[in-house]
Amino acid sequence: MTAFWKGKTIAAYIALEHHTRYITPIMEKLSGMGANVIYIVGQAERSQEITAIERGLNYFHVFDFLSASDAAEIDKNYQAMKARFSKAVSTDVGFSAIAPTVLDKTLYATAQEYCAFRNLFKRFHPDICIALHENNRWGKLFSFQAKKANIPFITLQEGLFTTADLLFIVTGHIQNSTLGLVWGQGSKAYLCDYEAPEDRAIPVGNTLLANKIAMLKRHRVRDKKRDTYGYQNQYVVLLLFSAILHPAEEFIPVLEAFCDAPLKKLVVKFHTITTQPAIKQWMDRIPEHLKANAVFIHGQEDTYDLIAMSDLCVLSDTSTTGLEALAIGKPLVFLALKSPKVMKSSLPGEGVALEYSPEELKTILSRNHRLPFRPDKHKVKAHLARELTDPEKTIETTARIMEDVVSANRDVSLCPLDHENEISKKWSIVIPVCNDPDQLLFILESITVHSGDHDYEVILICPEAISEQVRTVLDSLKGDVVFLTQPAGQSTATAMNTAGTLARGQFLVFPDIGIAPGLSWLDAAADAFDRFGSEKVLGGKITDASGNMVHGGMLVNKNHSPVPAFVHMNEKEPCTGQTRSFKMVDQFIAVSRDVFLAAGGFHTRAGRYKFLDFCLRRDDAQEASIIYTHDIKLLQLFSAPKKETHSDAVYFYARWHGMLWDNETAFYREAGISETQLGEARMRQAMVAAPY
Repeated sequence: MTAFWKGKTIAAYIALEHHTRYITPIMEKLSGMGANVIYIVGQAERSQEITAIERGLNYFHVFDFLSASDAAEIDKNYQAMKARFSKAVSTDVGFSAIAPTVLDKTLYATAQEYCAFRNLFKRFHPDICIALHENNRWGKLFSFQAKKANIPFITLQEGLFTTADLLFIVTGHIQNSTLGLVWGQGSKAYLCDYEAPEDRAIPVGNTLLANKIAMLKRHRVRDKKRDTYGYQNQYVVLLLFSAILHPAEEFIPVLEAFCDAPLKKLVVKFHTITTQPAIKQWMDRIPEHLKANAVFIHGQEDTYDLIAMSDLCVLSDTSTTGLEALAIGKPLVFLALKSPKVMKSSLPGEGVALEYSPEELKTILSRNHRLPFRPDKHKVKAHLARELTDPEKTIETTARIMEDVVSANRDVSLCPLDHENEISKKWSIVIPVCNDPDQLLFILESITVHSGDHDYEVILICPEAISEQVRTVLDSLKGDVVFLTQPAGQSTATAMNTAGTLARGQFLVFPDIGIAPGLSWLDAAADAFDRFGSEKVLGGKITDASGNMVHGGMLVNKNHSPVPAFVHMNEKEPCTGQTRSFKMVDQFIAVSRDVFLAAGGFHTRAGRYKFLDFCLRRDDAQEASIIYTHDIKLLQLFSAPKKETHSDAVYFYARWHGMLWDNETAFYREAGISETQLGEARMRQAMVAAPY
């Protein structure tokens, strides 16, 4: 891996310190391997340059990439945005509450940044980009311009996704990004509940926490900090505030628990972004005699050091610190406050944390030197396993994924495949053998019944391990059948490529596993090749047993992920019965042997995206080469379960990052189908297909 990164450039957008901490460990790792890291900061309410300066990082301000030649475009974009926002301010109550001068400044800065990020890529053309997320204007502009330049863009997880009250945190989180690397399966599931692309959200762990925990142990931070504060034998409680500072009066009972209690000590830590005036105002409402019994800290101590020093962590709000405290091994208490909370934690309900009102916590701590009981350790362990993937190897995993992304993005065309047999048939039908004898028999019988008088051979890709019942079906076959064994561990794409080199047919037909041909399917394919030309790649109309559309060509949705056209609609809807050109088709292709072999066949790294990848490579070489043919009718008997592997997603999205742009909305609009009509059509079909 070390040699790979020499000469490669990474552009990393950094902002606030408590966010940047997730990015810099990765950059330090890759920089040590030879990568050239460019740190970028922007203009915000709190200068993002402060973070870079305090960390000693060499950086560029995004405005460094502007020049006088950009002035006209900046003004044009600014005026366009201003016109739209001015209209919104005059008609929308929410917008009218925003101070116009602040809004105007932001609009102009956005117009500048649009050009600046574009110019950045022209100047450096980095191999890969990374930022914390796309949920602010810098992340959106950075990721958008990276995608336009076909440069992979990686985002990380900022914090916990624990509430539906802050939808901006989860919607659009992985949109322009190539991949979103999250902490664990819990975060991935939450993101996907809000329409994030499941295959592009990859759990890798918290890039900061593993190193921090190791460092805390290695440097004996707990003992050293306790010595510094003189807390050798005391029970230390750490009270952590979120960015929202609740009324001081609510915390007075907690402070009272430490009066005249020499064996208990309280440390209060304010959030990094809390201003000094806000802290002073809060402190002025605390009685003086209670201040003497606690230590109040703002930015002068590392939060992790304080967690290590403590025996109990108490949180005023939901925070990433709760998960981190559990990972460091500390019991966790959430305060049930009277003042409204932006987020309510789910951890007490899961049994991995406790929840008390300030008065209840005061009573407990006043009666005991320490918390009398702890959360269920088995539930805590299960929670951490769900929320933090492989914490000891997070940075190594992230570095490996980033290497794979850069490699895939620069992937060149495959070498052509050689044929082993001369053409002596019209068709070669390549069938992956499923392990269900009834379904296999149905597919084979459908080929016999629906292929008419066409001259064809069947090439069966047989897994090395198959059941006796399937073996019986295979042994009963006669005619032009070729058996091709797929060794354990060999990809289906590799086996299909081998089948392509062995094929004797002028045209190759590749149904995915579980796909059976319908009436006159080869007649329709032959007609389409005659009509459109033998250099085209054909897709087919795939439905299930209930008449649901499974595939009618592939579109790209608003999250820039491929989705089937007309999915969940009835196959008889008029819009599904039109032959069209698409960038991609899936689960079935018909292609001439010459085109397939010349293209190098299926890419072995593409995995479950092998059909899509083949289409994009072919469309890249010859525009409008992919045809969805509604007359080629196919039946999906079952949908093969997808393995939880991310290597094929890493390859596919990195390789085609710059070509996957939302066209779903435009497609339906141009077809004259509104969202309401789509919804109604799908609802009608759902009622027909319902099992009651």
